[in-house]
Amino acid sequence: MFLLQHSIIFIDSEGEPTQELSALEMDLKSGEIVDVFHSYAYTNKNDWFARKHIHGLDPLFLKQNGYENSAELFTAFQSWMKRKCHIVAMYGNAPNKEKKELNLDITDIGLDNWASRHTKVYHQIAVSYKKKSLAIHTQRCNAKAHSRFQSAIVRHNNVGDAVREQHGYHCSLYDCYELYLFFHLSHVSK
Repeated sequence: MFLLQHSIIFIDSEGEPTQELSALEMDLKSGEIVDVFHSYAYTNKNDWFARKHIHGLDPLFLKQNGYENSAELFTAFQSWMKRKCHIVAMYGNAPNKEKKELNLDITDIGLDNWASRHTKVYHQIAVSYKKKSLAIHTQRCNAKAHSRFQSAIVRHNNVGDAVREQHGYHCSLYDCYELYLFFHLSHVSK
């Protein structure tokens, strides 16, 4: 007997235009990650602020290891999505950009604010995985991809800024993993 797999997708992207895109597929019954999409796209757009303070994506790395542009990256992602049959929901954190670019119905998962996130297990695990470049299912992000990151912006010297500084660069793969852990710890594990 063939059983249908019902899935939830967690999605995140980095860059304007998108230069890194990731998605994790979680089997709804087991709660396990069953597939991962993670890839890059090159852009020659000047994205100096985000390169220095948010994602740190290195254009040379992207040119050597990514698609020629965001449109090709989106096409590859759509091909990955076509293999998914029974998606129950898609989640992102403040996913307005992803919803618009990918024309998908993505629900905001509602992560905790930065000031309280550092105390949460889901955040601590995701940051630890990123710092060690550990594999998520079958994929890992090469830290060289984010080599342009220098520091997070600290505006008010508050707890949220300190957490951002400790978090380091944003990587769509490990940010997706954080979404998965948040969901898993608050829904599946109960």
